[in-house]
Amino acid sequence: MHEPWFEAALVLLILASSGLTVLELNGNLGGGPKALVEIAGHALSGVFLGELAVRWWTYRNRGRFFARYWLDILASLPYPGGFTFVRVLRLLRVLRLLRVGAMIRRRYLTGSGGEFAFIFTIAAIVILLGASVIAMFERSIGHTGSYAYSFWWAIFSMMAGEPMGGLPESMAGRFSAVLVTLTGLCVFAVLTGAAAALMTQRLKRLEVHSMDLEEVEDHIILCGWDRRAPLVIEELQHSAEERERAIVVVAELEELPPLNWKIVDREKIYLVSGDFTKAELLERAGIRRAAKAIIVSDKSGNRNDQDRDARTILAALTIEKLNKDIYTCAELLNREHEAHLRMAGVEDVVSSSEYGATLISSMAIHSGISSIMGELLSVQYGNEFFKLELPAWLEGKTFSEAGSQLLRRGAILIAVDRPLGGKRHDIVLNPPADRVLQKGEILVVISRTRPDVGAP
Repeated sequence: MHEPWFEAALVLLILASSGLTVLELNGNLGGGPKALVEIAGHALSGVFLGELAVRWWTYRNRGRFFARYWLDILASLPYPGGFTFVRVLRLLRVLRLLRVGAMIRRRYLTGSGGEFAFIFTIAAIVILLGASVIAMFERSIGHTGSYAYSFWWAIFSMMAGEPMGGLPESMAGRFSAVLVTLTGLCVFAVLTGAAAALMTQRLKRLEVHSMDLEEVEDHIILCGWDRRAPLVIEELQHSAEERERAIVVVAELEELPPLNWKIVDREKIYLVSGDFTKAELLERAGIRRAAKAIIVSDKSGNRNDQDRDARTILAALTIEKLNKDIYTCAELLNREHEAHLRMAGVEDVVSSSEYGATLISSMAIHSGISSIMGELLSVQYGNEFFKLELPAWLEGKTFSEAGSQLLRRGAILIAVDRPLGGKRHDIVLNPPADRVLQKGEILVVISRTRPDVGAP
């Protein structure tokens, strides 16, 4: 009884029953058609009574069942022939649409669209009930008027916030007019508030980009967010190699926190809200077209360090599965989990806590080293690291000879990176002076700007 197909059938039966009741209340049916409508109405009431009986049988708490379904029971009971006005109670059955609508909204609708649908459903139910009561009771005291007139009267009265074209004469009709008018005032107030909240939310989220996220290629995906993430974005956009790449942030954020837009190019920053461990969210971020992925340790929520590392590992495994050619850099809180990332194909693993401890101890041993490390690790000022493909004119030279040649160009040679195939590399820091450089190796240098090594 809670399957989607059953709920859809229930909605159709409620609408059919309400339509038959409106035809009865209209008063323009002859003997034959009127009898058929009455028989169909009684048959549908029997169906609803059977459905309620099954629900009653499945309820363990009978009192809770009657508290929840007493209006439905009242609407489904048969009425004696002399009390035909009681048939208007069948229209109370439309109130069940609120519960069905709430379940549909919870399953299929998200955001403010579900709220507006709920408000309009309430307004439609009040109009239907009000028009039916007015048409029936006005006719019972001798006033002529069709159901169609009562229906449109209820609509315009709700929109105007006051009875249009005079008050009904019957007491029940006047009570219905009050209900319709008050509902109109409430609906208008709620719609105004909901629309204002929706517009405010959308304006906060509004970001204008020169291209759609679906068109972005060779970009960087930043998974997770903390107070260091803005600095990561600034450093990336200051880098000569990465400044032209778009950055897609995948994090559980409604909107991006304030960034220094004087430094950061907002045209190249995108946000995909949600859990970065989910494959469908990474697909939305264009993981298959991305060039690089950075995973920062997720410090949101009440998670311990082990859970945070587990999320990092899960995200890294998903990223490498979706895009085997992507470069991935991941942050771990516990270096013991590094083997899992290496097996997945992650190129670089960072343990910020270890680096911090190492830097502090180095500062204690070698005074002033913090300013040197700060300059080298930042691309926003001073010297920085560069990786250069070994030029043909340096092939066969020793490390010492190549260092002398590069020093004349303002660069200090400090390491050699030898690719081993796939994503594996063998990086040797300060190798022996007589080490011979070979074709395909990569030089790591320190320089203020990228040195020009195109010609000897």
